[in-house]
Amino acid sequence: PDPMCNELRDELATWHGVTRENICVGNGGDELLYNYLLAFGGAGRTLLNCPPCFSEYAFFASLCQTEVRDVWRDPATFELGQAAVLAAAPECNLAIVTSPNNPTGDVAPLDFVAALCDACPGMVMVDEAYVEFADDSFGAATTAQGLIAEQPNLVILHTLSKAFGAAGTRLGYVIAVPEVIEVFAAIRQIYSVNVLSQAAALACVRARDAYAPVVAQVASERERELATIKVLGFRRGEVHHYVNKETLILTAIGAALGVPLGGLLAESFTYILQMPSLYFDVEVEPLSYVLAVLLSFGFTIIVNLATNRTLNKIDMVGALKSAE
Repeated sequence: PDPMCNELRDELATWHGVTRENICVGNGGDELLYNYLLAFGGAGRTLLNCPPCFSEYAFFASLCQTEVRDVWRDPATFELGQAAVLAAAPECNLAIVTSPNNPTGDVAPLDFVAALCDACPGMVMVDEAYVEFADDSFGAATTAQGLIAEQPNLVILHTLSKAFGAAGTRLGYVIAVPEVIEVFAAIRQIYSVNVLSQAAALACVRARDAYAPVVAQVASERERELATIKVLGFRRGEVHHYVNKETLILTAIGAALGVPLGGLLAESFTYILQMPSLYFDVEVEPLSYVLAVLLSFGFTIIVNLATNRTLNKIDMVGALKSAE
């Protein structure tokens, strides 16, 4: 296969209004996350992380011998502690912020991202895996990509696993200034994206307009799900809900299953979630986080089921033949 996926890079560049030199393709977002830590992290360096978020950030950091500085989100609102993050940034060598975040669903404000790029002495990655669900423009109104011209230490991560429902294709890409893309290109495995994945991804990206109704359909499920949760809360206990316009619905159901069972489940998942003691000193129970994780899994399943219809309409066979 083409080691740099140049035909796909050109199509992605056309979509995002950049050049081929601004894009590096990888074997899913995971490879690019790992390469980010491999290139810019390492022994003696520290990653700024804002949990609860994608657990692979800290895991990949450990593989690359990179220390992790966690600045936890507000336990009541799950919003970024912007002041705390910016205060910690000068002491870190690189940072990752998820926008929209999974499982909390909030979007990082653009002025905060710009301030973080100024405060952090190294690279800043904004993981926009779910950005297509953040607005009515397939993510165009929400992405931090427009900051790259003024913030050359900014990297935007994208994937075809969410809005395109193509997680099995294993295709992700980053957008950054050419100098940063050259670093990603220098350390990547040369044939990490096979010819079948390249062809399938190219077909998906060229048919991107067909996915917009699917994304809108998934987004419309938020209100229905919230209404159902409210009904359950009314019948079984008090419901505290956090409706994020951007992406997900994060629910904290207090005593919905009864105190004994709720407490048992919370204790059982404490180790798995690795939540700090701070979160257990507030009224929000650990069970809330368990439910948030389950909701995020359910969200991904809904996306994949919905996009199956669209994928069936795309000439994938023709795309694969064209790659021969």
